Amino acid sequence: MDECEAKSAIDRPRGDWRLIGLLFLLVLPLRGWLLWNAEVAARDSIGYIRYALHFEQYSWSEVLLKHNQHPGYAGVLWLVSQPVRALWGTDADTMQLAARLTSTLGALVLLLPSYFLGKELLGRRAGFWGALIFQYLPVSGHHLSDGVSESWFLVWTVSALWLGVVAVKKSSPAYFAWCGICAGAAYLTRPEGALVGLSAGLLLLGMQLKTSWRLPWRRWLVCGLALSCSAAAVAGIYVLSTGKITNKITPGLILDNFRPDPALFNRADEPRLLFASIFGATFSPSDDILLRWTRSLRALGVELMHGFHYFGIVPVAIGLGWQGRRLTRAAWFWLPAGYVLIHATILALLGMTVFYISDRHLMQVILLGCYFLALGLARVGTWFEARWKMATTALLAGFVLVCLPKTAERLHANREGNVAAGRWLQAQREPGDMIEDDHAYSHYYAGMVFEEGRDLDLPKHARPTSFWVLTRSSDARVGAEREQIESELRGKGRLVYHWPPEREPQKARVVVYAVPRK
Repeated sequence: MDECEAKSAIDRPRGDWRLIGLLFLLVLPLRGWLLWNAEVAARDSIGYIRYALHFEQYSWSEVLLKHNQHPGYAGVLWLVSQPVRALWGTDADTMQLAARLTSTLGALVLLLPSYFLGKELLGRRAGFWGALIFQYLPVSGHHLSDGVSESWFLVWTVSALWLGVVAVKKSSPAYFAWCGICAGAAYLTRPEGALVGLSAGLLLLGMQLKTSWRLPWRRWLVCGLALSCSAAAVAGIYVLSTGKITNKITPGLILDNFRPDPALFNRADEPRLLFASIFGATFSPSDDILLRWTRSLRALGVELMHGFHYFGIVPVAIGLGWQGRRLTRAAWFWLPAGYVLIHATILALLGMTVFYISDRHLMQVILLGCYFLALGLARVGTWFEARWKMATTALLAGFVLVCLPKTAERLHANREGNVAAGRWLQAQREPGDMIEDDHAYSHYYAGMVFEEGRDLDLPKHARPTSFWVLTRSSDARVGAEREQIESELRGKGRLVYHWPPEREPQKARVVVYAVPRK
């Protein structure tokens, strides 16, 4: 992959489309396998399903204000669900299928911009293998098939980066406009999508400070207006509808880094778990800003290593060392590089407040790193090609195969009991009954999400019940907390279901208690 190979993506288009077709053939079986081999919807997926259904119950502005997520993924989910629901109705299974189809479709669409971005950065081979490796890494393989926003967020983010790189290379206002449109779409999916447009804008400003990168002022102004106006036109849909830049709490959490709430540190010996922290690196709180910063950076490094399947970090370093210095001399390289620096800094600041960094937060960084992973493996392969001509291809394909067993694991297999409890509750519950679930799965599979917001006329003789679903944990601290809750439930109600059913109730993983509603 030499310098002359990194040409514009419009050169030799027939060869590009052949490689993209091959990518689809190689990735489609994996996506199909993961689509049909997931035990439950992701917990966040249930929230997105609720979000999508709200489009049919409330006005656009009301829906956006009800949810702290941006509407991009939920909107696509609503569209995809229409033919699915028309064929099989609206229930937990059909909406779960629609959410997974939405993410799977996004993962396949992602192949196009991820290939072309890699080609623009490092050449055709890096684009092909980087796009393929990213799809087969366990962290991205799973998240891109789950019913969460990652796949479509990456579609728009990577498209914006690709079009932005081409825009800088060509000094093209049209490409800057398309970059802004895709950055706006990324923002409509997740608020951090705005960072792509910010990175492109900062690069345009910085280019005027270096003589060899400087644009004529008129061209520079037109490019800047094309970028900013197109991004604002798309992103403004959310801002004008809500009157806010974002409805998420994370910006406020980042500001809290420098005026921390003492309540955050009342259990300094334990990590503070928030959101999807079970999938991330957690660390203990502290009121020492420097200590929090170093712990956050270390968690960032741990999650990066995890994202590259640990030993993949070595070829990433080789690839960066090989081509990094040459790339830094090109203005266009600083769009993805600047984006990574800004994104990583914000993640580290967020980690200082929530005391964890999730692998989902690093998906875009991992994707960009996959191009250098492919480059590094190719570099190692050239050292052996004197004896074995297929060494480079074997190394690249071998890394994909090493990832495959972990990537192909059944999604959320440990939640089988929660699904079983939900289906049992669906058959048992009466109008007015409530389900309290520490993981939300049983509530969803019992059909409760599809009845939210409806007024029920209960007969006078009705005696509603609250069903409490508890998932016992092997973690000592979590298990002790849930045992305390279960002890209180034993005094108020009775055990009505346990899973697995063949085990004794005291050894079951999932239990359901029935407590009369007051």
